[in-house]
Amino acid sequence: MTSPGDDGPRYLTLRDYLWVLRTRWYVILALTVLFGAAALGIALRQSTTYEGSASILFSDPTQGEAELLGIAPTNPQLPSQLASNAEATLAQPPTVDAARRILGIRTGGRIPGSVSAFIAPTTGYLVIQGSASSPGGAADLTNAFARAVVSLTTSASRAQFQQLAKLSLRELHALSVNDNITREVYEDRYVRLSYLAQSAAPATLIAPALPPSSPSSPHTVTDTALGLVVGLTLGILGAFLVDALDRRLRKSNEITDELGLPIIGHIREGALGTVPFASERDTEHGGLDREAFHILRRNIQLMSIERDLRSVAVTSALPEEGKSTVAASLAFANALAGKLTLLVECDLRRPAFASRLGLKRSPGLVEFLQGEATPSEIVQVIGLPTTSSNNGAASNGVSAPQAAPQPRPAQSLLAYIAAGKTSVHPAELLASERFHNFLADVSAAYEMVVIDTAPLLPVADTLELLPDVDATLVCLRATRTTRDEAQALKDAIGRLPRRQIGVVITGVPHGAARGFGYYAYSYGYTSE
Repeated sequence: MTSPGDDGPRYLTLRDYLWVLRTRWYVILALTVLFGAAALGIALRQSTTYEGSASILFSDPTQGEAELLGIAPTNPQLPSQLASNAEATLAQPPTVDAARRILGIRTGGRIPGSVSAFIAPTTGYLVIQGSASSPGGAADLTNAFARAVVSLTTSASRAQFQQLAKLSLRELHALSVNDNITREVYEDRYVRLSYLAQSAAPATLIAPALPPSSPSSPHTVTDTALGLVVGLTLGILGAFLVDALDRRLRKSNEITDELGLPIIGHIREGALGTVPFASERDTEHGGLDREAFHILRRNIQLMSIERDLRSVAVTSALPEEGKSTVAASLAFANALAGKLTLLVECDLRRPAFASRLGLKRSPGLVEFLQGEATPSEIVQVIGLPTTSSNNGAASNGVSAPQAAPQPRPAQSLLAYIAAGKTSVHPAELLASERFHNFLADVSAAYEMVVIDTAPLLPVADTLELLPDVDATLVCLRATRTTRDEAQALKDAIGRLPRRQIGVVITGVPHGAARGFGYYAYSYGYTSE
């Protein structure tokens, strides 16, 4: 089994199959429980049934003398034929009526159970099986039909011999040959046929039915176990079917295969919607989240060895994929590393930083691009938790607006430009010459400019600014982004000028950490 990739088919390993079983366990469990419960329910609803078995031996009553008796040419009575004839007549009225008489049931009365028959392949015996609601009833029913078969078969055979004896007697009386030897032969034949007419036993009940010690059905434990096995088998097949139909990207290697881009970071699901660096108060996973963004910052530096990357755009395929969390936290990580950093909110349609960080939304970038505000009015400074802020700002608050980027102070500095007021033409603003000049100016003034942009696929805003940045981070939400969305994202990026591009996997759930690399290490797993 293979999985497509840019470099040809990628063969699935045993680990891939085990991963499917581990992540689709709910399908396996649901079908196993469903079929097991169904089998148990069916078994409990069945009435208790007992089964008796009786064997009948058929034999040739002439014992090799058929030709001597003059019956071979017309009516041979072979054991196999007798058994087959008896099996065919089991459900016919004569047999049923005879069984009723043996059971003491009036004519037309209901038989208390069911009866079937088959010829044993090894012995040739006719085996009659009867089912009833009690052990004694099963034995009585089986023996009644067995005796009825024996009786009717014997009566039919003896009637045949009686007819042959009468015919032989007429032949003897009609004999005119004065030959004692011939007369003795005819007399011997008549005597033999008369004897068989009274004593022939072509069918013998050699093994009558005994009351069974246990019911034949239901087999509650066996049926339930079989249902569980069937459910487990179908559950495993269902798990692979669900996985094959699932278009979501669920592992790092799937994302790499679809986009052909390197993965440079992994962000935990619990970190989305927060900024781990914005508070001094530590949380259970706060250290892990901050470490993830420090690693992301370092990996961005390694994306280009030829020159420093001074402007980084953070985007995603669709909304709710964690791009704003990545952009803000990356800016904090760079500032804490001693770099003069600027965070620019270029998602003019759905700005999030002002409310998330407790900052002013306006005036901001929109006002500046429309000529309604100056740089000193739109730049805010965020105090970092590890140091006291410049100008006496609180550790997690905002300082007084700066007229322009100042020389780097002794402590770390994070500047911020909000999106500003709502604009009806965000794409036109980001495509303007004023924005391009703004981006060039801040990239020259700051060591790192982190730009939070709108999603790529729904709107064209981000496509206007990507050609002017040094690198792009694409955020993909783990177990949510589909292959179709990834392909559309790849096509959109492919039409732009070549830039450094890396993928950040966001929203990595704890249960799926093993499939997404770095964060698995933080939880004690090894990377895929």
